[in-house]
Amino acid sequence: MQKLLALLLGAAVQSPQRERFIERIKHMRPEIQSELVEEIQRVTNSANTNSPVVNLDSLLAELEQQPSTGEEAIDRAEEGIENNNQRVVALLERVIRERDEYTNELFEMAADMEQEGSSGSSSSGMATASSSCNGDISVPNNAKCISSGARSPSPNALDRHLSVELAAAKGELRKLRNENDEKDEILQEMQDELLQQRIEIGRLQAERLELVKDARAAKDYRDEMDCMQHKLNRLERLEAENEKLRSRLNELDFYKNRVNVSSKLSLP
Repeated sequence: MQKLLALLLGAAVQSPQRERFIERIKHMRPEIQSELVEEIQRVTNSANTNSPVVNLDSLLAELEQQPSTGEEAIDRAEEGIENNNQRVVALLERVIRERDEYTNELFEMAADMEQEGSSGSSSSGMATASSSCNGDISVPNNAKCISSGARSPSPNALDRHLSVELAAAKGELRKLRNENDEKDEILQEMQDELLQQRIEIGRLQAERLELVKDARAAKDYRDEMDCMQHKLNRLERLEAENEKLRSRLNELDFYKNRVNVSSKLSLP
């Protein structure tokens, strides 16, 4: 990890934004700055002259030109710590991508060399040696370095590794397909249930309309019945009055007849 950080520092001071990185380092806590200075001195003193880390002496010189800013530097470092972490993560990701690219190139070269060896030509093989990348593998006829110090696997091992990854990917794909099928079944069931509920809602709405119509008809019938009852009561009252008038008429006829008889008897 220290070697990786040293490489990152070397890349930082060689980039167009070297002043920005130097300013960020100056804003760190004093103990961190002192540790960085010691690490830079150790690397620049012990590194090979062809190593890119040797350019860190420019960073060391600029750091020694200005003293630490004390509490103000601590406050500013706390404000920008999140940005620093993000930049470090981005640099690490870039280094990992470059390592993977170099590893793939090394695998291809090893496969070509083994093919040449199987056809009868002598292959020089892979030899481990210390290089500018601190113990990386050096490949004949190629000066590129990778960040891993282990021996490259054979194409068969690479094929097995890829087969394992492919099987794992297929298993994951199968699992996702099963989950997708289950979700499709659940979705279909929910859609069927929703359709049934919509049909039931339609039936209930139609029944409600029928009930509303029946209620309105019942109200009309009740109003009509009240009107008929009122007429019936009036008719009964009129019949009672008519009966009384008939009784009086009969009495009047009786008295009229008596008057007529009396008048006839009184005549000489």
